[in-house]
Amino acid sequence: NVLSAFSAELFKTTPSRASLREVTVVLPHNWETDSLTCSLNSYITISAVDTPAHIRISSNHHVFGDRPWAQQSQGCGKSGDYIQIGGNLLQGTTNESYHQVAQQLLGEWAKFRWGVFDDCGYENDPLFPATFRDPSSNELRLNSCPENDKPFYLPNDHVPEAPTKHNAQCGGIAAWDIIFQSQDFHGDRNLSSNKTDAIIPTLHFVQAGSPRIVLVVEDTAGMNIQRRWEFVRKAIRRTVVYDMPDGVYIGIVVFNSVARTTTAQSALVKIDSDSEFRQRIGSSLARTPSQIPESQKCLLCGFQEALRALDREASDATGATVIFVTTGTSSTPQRELDEITHLATVRKIRIEAIVYPVMEHIDTTDVNKGLESLVSATRGSFFTVMDEGVGNDSKLSMMVALMDSFLGAIRHSTSSSLKVPMLVHNKEYPGGIASMAKGSFTIDDSFGSDLRFSIYYADPGHVGNTEDLIMPSRKKVTSASIQEDGDVNMIYINVPNAERGEWVYQIENRADSHQSLIIQVTSFESTAHQISLKVWTNTRSMVIGGKKPSIPIIIYAEVMDGEVSVLNARVVAKLRCLGTNATGSNYKPVYIDLYDTGVGDPDITEGDGIYSRYIPQMTGHSGQYELSVNADNNNGLSNKPISNVVTRHSNFSEGNEKRICCGSIIPYEHVTPLKNFQRFETYGVLSIVSKTLKDTMPPSRILDLQVSVNPLTSMVTLQWTAPGNDYDWGKAHHYDAYLSESWPQAKALGGKIISGMPIPVTAGTEQSVEILVNIYDQNVYVAIRAIDESGNKGGVSNVAAIWMPQPPSTTPSISSGITQPVRVAGLDIEELVLVIGAATGFLLIITILATSV
Repeated sequence: NVLSAFSAELFKTTPSRASLREVTVVLPHNWETDSLTCSLNSYITISAVDTPAHIRISSNHHVFGDRPWAQQSQGCGKSGDYIQIGGNLLQGTTNESYHQVAQQLLGEWAKFRWGVFDDCGYENDPLFPATFRDPSSNELRLNSCPENDKPFYLPNDHVPEAPTKHNAQCGGIAAWDIIFQSQDFHGDRNLSSNKTDAIIPTLHFVQAGSPRIVLVVEDTAGMNIQRRWEFVRKAIRRTVVYDMPDGVYIGIVVFNSVARTTTAQSALVKIDSDSEFRQRIGSSLARTPSQIPESQKCLLCGFQEALRALDREASDATGATVIFVTTGTSSTPQRELDEITHLATVRKIRIEAIVYPVMEHIDTTDVNKGLESLVSATRGSFFTVMDEGVGNDSKLSMMVALMDSFLGAIRHSTSSSLKVPMLVHNKEYPGGIASMAKGSFTIDDSFGSDLRFSIYYADPGHVGNTEDLIMPSRKKVTSASIQEDGDVNMIYINVPNAERGEWVYQIENRADSHQSLIIQVTSFESTAHQISLKVWTNTRSMVIGGKKPSIPIIIYAEVMDGEVSVLNARVVAKLRCLGTNATGSNYKPVYIDLYDTGVGDPDITEGDGIYSRYIPQMTGHSGQYELSVNADNNNGLSNKPISNVVTRHSNFSEGNEKRICCGSIIPYEHVTPLKNFQRFETYGVLSIVSKTLKDTMPPSRILDLQVSVNPLTSMVTLQWTAPGNDYDWGKAHHYDAYLSESWPQAKALGGKIISGMPIPVTAGTEQSVEILVNIYDQNVYVAIRAIDESGNKGGVSNVAAIWMPQPPSTTPSISSGITQPVRVAGLDIEELVLVIGAATGFLLIITILATSV
């Protein structure tokens, strides 16, 4: 009923140009659908891949309550992340209640779908206040939302001078102008028809089922170099035996010029807790690869064989995940990629790609481009393993990187309800340097009760007799707990009911100088302390700086505790260039602190749990960069909001719909500290193309410019957050600021230039300056932008209005009668004037004119 009413509202508000045609309802995986008390008009489809939700039905939000709200991590004209609605809001039983919810949903849908923002102000918001001075009448007016059931002002009624979130983000362009320039309507798409009634949407019901995963592995002569094929076998074995959760259906396909399925009955098999069963599947690859040249590989053949294996599998489910493992030295014909994309789209299949290995001396940008577009089109992820070796021996780090790529792909391919290991600690100890590999890691309440401590080696003789693992209670784990899997090159210890706190280890390292030992610790997410970390960027493309080098890339990380935002976390992204530099050493990683500050560019709203930042300019160095993000509780400073009934019900007052939330910040009134936590997530690999050494990145846009007026001195303080030299990195060179008589003039950076602007400081630091404004009793406007040392100009800031009242008038001055110069404290005073005003009390002004000191 709500969706039908919403479709009608959408149809009416967009002059008969849009309504809902189809809606997919995703039911929780743990619902027993046989016992549903309501009857469904359509069959429930079981889906083996997660269906992304545009609208989430959840518990009450701590500020928004039950009302719909759209989370928006990106700027004007960009789609939002999702809409959340409290489940209680859908309990209405009258047409009137359905209509009210539909109207609320309409405004949030416009934000989510078309990237517009609220057209009104908020109580106590420093950037978007509840009142402003009307530019036409010079009178104070409410910065209120539109009336007449409209989510946004019509273009003729829109006031660009109003200090609203929409005007700041969209440069004063009316919301409906943004909406009708979107892909839904641009170029006369979806024009009004003669029909008078909105479409009543058709509902389809989907429920998550057991994941179906097919590993499609290249089997060519290229895999016969060094230990590549051996590493593939070991990585698949670890994935199936140790990492794959129970309940997953899995198949393994190998391909060269043709393809075949390696698992039993050429169909998918269901993984269970039987370790022998897992080992048989994990060891199903042949011991040696084929001799067929890599140039003859047929990626399409492998995908078609995966489809046949899926069709032979007995479970009734749609969708699946195909994980390609293929070399990166030759490209796939475009016709094959197009056909795979078509088949994957029709069958609702997600594709994950692991390029193994990538030859550093070969420019893989064009080679990988086709796979990256395939991955992007199916909402998958892209991983790369660099070719590393000495002579005929591949490095251990190459094998572990392949294992971790499989683990990342599995985590992306399974729902949060399944137990997939999380990486807690990862450390490489080079051989030939120190005889002992010593380190520590912490297990906190955000992890489950079990952990696995693993030592990976290139040769069994590389691990000495000392294998000590010390608990936080200082007890040593007994040697009887140590196990070894030579088929994975792994010594491991399973620790049930692991103690909370810091663990210490020391391992005797006998590795050769060109090899190493790698220590990893994995655990599972706690069921009680459900901290989640999600990572994405503002583009689906994995290639950065190619055809559109001017488009900046922003990293986003959402940190949540269940359904609520985690505040004040420490979130750090790491960009690691794969391969080695000219000296044969690994490249130093670039660490990027992400922030949830609400400065507007790039972070839209403070307190939404989304931490973001621009990727810095990788000047002159193209390559494959692995992106990962780590989040923790910031030395005890992180917290989360807790329930506050008063706040929830005051978000919108019933009388005049006056909003108190949410502009530049979500105002949580009550928070509680979080216990220690740490989360690590690998996003995948970005191909960064740097064609020039020239600086092309401008400073980021200032979107938190504020003014405060001192009417006694006619001084105005401008305050803002400093941008950087390259977006939000470094320091800009100087500021341009203008005082303008009109909003359009300020937006065009016209009017009187403001002198005496301060030198820019490090990005993210607050700056301010005082200016004299002697234009009284009328609106004047100020705008600012930053310019870097290469002359790249940042975008024009939000335009701030200044209203300076006329100073109070005074009575004629009364001379004190002093006519001779008087020397006072080293000054020769020619004139001393006392003026007494009678406005409010007494105003004493002493005028001193000095001639010498």
